[in-house]
Amino acid sequence: MLLAMPIIIGLILDVMFGDPAGIPTPLHLLELLASKLRDKYTGEEGKEPDKGKGQLCTFLVMGAALAGAAAVTAVIYLLFPPIGAVLEGVLFWWCLSARHSFDETMKVHNRLKDGFITDAGVQISMVSERDTVGLDEDGIVRAAVESVAEDTAAESVAPLFWAMLGGVPLALMYRGAQAAKDVLGKAETGEAFRAPSKTAYRIMLAIPTMLAAWLAALTAGIVKLDSKAARAILSRDGKKYPPNSSIHAAFAGALGVQLGGDMSVGGEEIHRETVGDEKTEIHFEDIKESDKLMYAATGAMFLVSVIVRAIIGHFVHF
Repeated sequence: MLLAMPIIIGLILDVMFGDPAGIPTPLHLLELLASKLRDKYTGEEGKEPDKGKGQLCTFLVMGAALAGAAAVTAVIYLLFPPIGAVLEGVLFWWCLSARHSFDETMKVHNRLKDGFITDAGVQISMVSERDTVGLDEDGIVRAAVESVAEDTAAESVAPLFWAMLGGVPLALMYRGAQAAKDVLGKAETGEAFRAPSKTAYRIMLAIPTMLAAWLAALTAGIVKLDSKAARAILSRDGKKYPPNSSIHAAFAGALGVQLGGDMSVGGEEIHRETVGDEKTEIHFEDIKESDKLMYAATGAMFLVSVIVRAIIGHFVHF
């Protein structure tokens, strides 16, 4: 059971406290490392960083996350296993962001509930990559619901999935891939340098995203949403615009709304098909309902992860 304790501790801390604002975490260190590597390889005058350098930077960031977490936790486990489990639990807390997603999107909900559409648009711009200037209320709600859906996969299910398979070191390696994508993938240089970080992150997120979609569809009934429709829409529309169409489809079906459609990111128009059937008009209360669904899917993945880690611990005598 000791192997499962870090997951239990980490999720409890995330639900209680969310992201530790103002406290330096390993994630900040990974982003700093990625920034240093980016500046090193993109600051060489007359040289365009190539794919090989992008691959090297991505490997170093992910490797540092994996090796650092494994080394620290291994030493503590050898000295005193219970303290090792607690330390690993704190590290896992920093891998999760379900509470942060809930807090930020509920701010959007509350602004809309109070009639402050402009303020809601500003708030959603902090959690969504899409251009939010000029969005009407429906557009803001749609962006918020899609953000919750994506965070269910990227910020909750993915860390739990990788922690289930390889403990917190593997979860932190996933976060390393995310940090590399966020920093290296947005470097102002050639696409050849940016591509490896994006590819690594997509690979590590692919299975968790599909898993999150099906968990959301299967648990929708627990939070009094339409599980049957979620499963049907996921099966019908889940492959329209991967990687996010599957999780969008599950949420759209559960809520009875339509998501997807064209959007603008960084001034660039992106065409997407729609997912879901517009059984009801989208409403700001759908943000709150999507947050409930996020926690339902997260809870299901949490239970699976704890059971699997407990079984692994039994066979390796933890």
